[in-house]
This record gives sequence, C-alpha cells and structure tokens, in this order.
Amino acid sequence: MSSGPGPLRELHDNIRRILGGTPGKLLTSTIIVDLMNYIGKCVVSGNVRQTAEIAFGSPSDAAFMDLKNYEVNPHRAEYGWTSNNSVICKLGMNYDEVCKRVNSNGEPGFFFLENAQNFGRMGDPAVLHYLLCFIVVL
Repeated sequence: MSSGPGPLRELHDNIRRILGGTPGKLLTSTIIVDLMNYIGKCVVSGNVRQTAEIAFGSPSDAAFMDLKNYEVNPHRAEYGWTSNNSVICKLGMNYDEVCKRVNSNGEPGFFFLENAQNFGRMGDPAVLHYLLCFIVVL
C-alpha cells in the first residue's frame, strides 16, 4: 500500500533542513546517519519497514555511539529506529565506552572488520572469501 507523496515531501524537507546549514563544511557522522535514517523512514509503506540499514562508526566518535541514546538525542526517536548502528572494533581495544551504551540502550553493536575482510561469513575459509571477491570483480 502506497503511503502517498507525503513521506517523500517530508524527506526532501528534512534533507534541505539538514544540509542547509552545512555548505562548505564536512559532514559529521550524525548528519550522514540522519540522512540515511530519514530515507529509511520515507520508504516505510503500509506501516511495513521496507529497508534494512546498518551504519558503521568509530568507537572514538561519542556522537555516533549516542545516536540511539534518546535521552541525549530525543529528536532522533522519530527516525533513529531505521538503522542498526555498530562500531568497527579491533581485538583487544578498550570496550568500556561502547559497553556503557550497549548496557543502556542495546546499541551500538560490535563489528570486527578484520574478521569480515579475512573470512567473509564466519566459518568460510579465507581462501574461499578471496576467491569469491575475485569472481565478483571479474
């Protein structure tokens, strides 16, 4: 069931509002994820979520880690639900700050990029992963 033109108009209004104050400035992780989330909210149809979003950020970016903390960012409750947010972790790093947020609101998640690069899906041997990447490039 179509939601009609309203969500698309709202998306364009939000994009103009978000980007209107940023000419010539670097986009922050918050701005980037807000844009993603507003797009995700726009494509909800008939109260059914039609998208799956994941945002990756740095564990040193407190603003990113607090995106789902609606006490810090109450305005994001309207659209922040459209993505899952994870930090890129390295084995042995200090997880204290990430775990504080996970304890309070369940996010961010943990993403081990090195494992994904070396093994693809868990259990796949590295050789298979590199072969699959090679085939995709061809």
